[in-house]
Amino acid sequence: MVTVRDKFVMTGDKVAKSEGQAPPTDRTRRLRAVAVAAALTLAAFIIQVLVGVTVGFLSVPLGADVASLPMTLLLIVLGQFVFFLVAYVYVKKRDIGIPLSMPDRNLLGLAALGTASAFALAMLGMIVMEMTGAVPGSAYEDTAADASFLIGFAVISTFIVAPVEEFLFRGVIQGRLRKSMGAPASIAIASLLFGSVHSLNYTGPLEGVLAGMLLIVAVGAILGLIYEKTGNLWAPVLGHAAYNLAIIAASSLAL
Repeated sequence: MVTVRDKFVMTGDKVAKSEGQAPPTDRTRRLRAVAVAAALTLAAFIIQVLVGVTVGFLSVPLGADVASLPMTLLLIVLGQFVFFLVAYVYVKKRDIGIPLSMPDRNLLGLAALGTASAFALAMLGMIVMEMTGAVPGSAYEDTAADASFLIGFAVISTFIVAPVEEFLFRGVIQGRLRKSMGAPASIAIASLLFGSVHSLNYTGPLEGVLAGMLLIVAVGAILGLIYEKTGNLWAPVLGHAAYNLAIIAASSLAL
């Protein structure tokens, strides 16, 4: 005979024995999902900072310049490795799947539309920031005029940054949130977290940094919508990669 105490209930992405207790409410599931998403983002951000500080500390006795081109690119790659590791560990621990299949014509079309929308939004955002005086500085300002940096940054942004960040923020975080709440809320929260980790990309007055982060949040929302519409991680990955290339190209022309 099976009793209530012997039954198993689903709690988000984890199976727990009920032990005669009432299953968690929808509100509890939503709060738990948000807490997990925030914890993943915070862990990735803190570890990324610690890795950067460690590399900077170790570079001093070696006589390496942390602000040099090779070190700057290395720190970007290491930061992305941290993001990937956090996402990968969570996926393996929870044994969850990320929808990923060969792109078709419809997916490529949505990715292109998303790229165009995100780029247009970025250009509009820059105009508004110029008009309001809330223009953030760039953390890569010292190396941005170097053609070698732009080429290296373009390659890393396309083949490392785009897939890794989409894996973490759309595949893992938005996917985790989607289990407990609707699409609009999951996209909004994942996009806010996505924008928050890009705070290190900007320098200058607080209003400029916040404006830059807000723009990233809006771009993240477009990528999240593409992911929701296609159910295939390739769509936001391709859109993100194309957007990064477009922004880098526009930046190089403006120099």
